[in-house]
Amino acid sequence: MDKTSAYQGLFFGALYTLAVGLKHAPILMIESAKQNAWHSYILGVVIVIPALWLMHRLMKKHQDKNIYELLSDSSPIAGRIIILLFSLYFLLINAHDIRFFINLINILFLPRTPMAVLGGVIIFVAICIAREGKETLTRMAQIFLFPFGILVLFLPFTLATQIELQNLTPVFEGLIPYLQSGYYAFGTMGELIILPLLFSNRSVPLKYTIFAILLGALLLAVMLFSSISVFGPNLTSTFFDPAYMVIRQIRITDFLDRSDLIIAAFWIPVIMVKIAGSLYIVVYGLSFLHSKIDPKAMYTPTGMFSVVCGFWFFLNTNQLIDFNRIKPIINVVISLLLPLLIYLIIKSKALFGAKAKH
Repeated sequence: MDKTSAYQGLFFGALYTLAVGLKHAPILMIESAKQNAWHSYILGVVIVIPALWLMHRLMKKHQDKNIYELLSDSSPIAGRIIILLFSLYFLLINAHDIRFFINLINILFLPRTPMAVLGGVIIFVAICIAREGKETLTRMAQIFLFPFGILVLFLPFTLATQIELQNLTPVFEGLIPYLQSGYYAFGTMGELIILPLLFSNRSVPLKYTIFAILLGALLLAVMLFSSISVFGPNLTSTFFDPAYMVIRQIRITDFLDRSDLIIAAFWIPVIMVKIAGSLYIVVYGLSFLHSKIDPKAMYTPTGMFSVVCGFWFFLNTNQLIDFNRIKPIINVVISLLLPLLIYLIIKSKALFGAKAKH
């Protein structure tokens, strides 16, 4: 029985979109829509919600089963192929996030530490978290997202003296750039397809799934609003990490001029929970491919393979950023087309089953 509460699922979903979504995708969004990038997350939300609604409609008849379980029951062969595609997708996401996290820690905090050592420490912690199961993951998300989310929401107030509202004008300057920015936002918001794969409709209903994507989009928009209003769109788009740069601007007192370290201390557990969540969904998916696969034995090799893929697929920072250019295309397949295919498979199976009974 899934013991995850709806609120825990909500926090996990918001955390999953926020953890890395506030880093690289905003650079491409600002390059496209300039000062209007911060509210183009609305488009990403609008695109993803129909797919999530479709998944929850399928689960409505079987309240205690998630999409993976429904696929495994309704169509063993096609279901396994689709589950494998989802597993490969989240493996790619995890490889990107691990490589990005290693780069960030290496550049900002530990420049003399070998990247292989950083990768080993990160994945060791992620494996320990993932092995405890999704109940532990969602509880950690609830614990760590709350303080970090509060800090993000109060960010515009702490930067009030540095905000220049003229950096946000003119509003809605050009439809095509705005649509392009929303396209990059979809690259982040589409990751929320993880919720119906992990949680049943009884534990995390559609209402809370939508709240999760809205909360994640709100926090991302506030962070991007702060960056653009302080630095302006042209300068912000040149930063490797706009979120970190705007946090560096916070000066609470003369004695607390490195509050970025405090905020980083709250963000690091957030991204660790996301990495562990991606590792968990990959191993969880693999357990459906063959009955003899032991999930407990798969976390370590899958985690180490994720680190290797991170170094293999992404050789430098530019490739990490460029991945966000093609990620929305991947999300069209994974977050839009696959849910539609799943709906057709399960509905057709139910239809033919009903005819066979008659």
